[in-house]
Amino acid sequence: MYFITSVSETDTRCVGYFTEKETAIEVVENNVGDLYEAGSYPYVVIENVPEGLYQYDFEPIWFTYIEKTDKYQISPPPLFIRKQRTVGYGIG
Repeated sequence: MYFITSVSETDTRCVGYFTEKETAIEVVENNVGDLYEAGSYPYVVIENVPEGLYQYDFEPIWFTYIEKTDKYQISPPPLFIRKQRTVGYGIG
């Protein structure tokens, strides 16, 4: 499953999941359901997590919100994430 999690420096919120990667990416890129939540979540991560215990996606897809277009675009993880080396946002 492809879990979609909204992320800020102080909070995370898994907002949903899809079986198809393309659907998850389309939902995030188009800010469907207002993932940005009026500035609360400038980042989103999609993680492909299989069924089982202690399962993680070590190659998640990160997005950054672009205010000018009201959409997200694929980007490297934000600096605070790179420093933490955290995994498992969607099911953590």
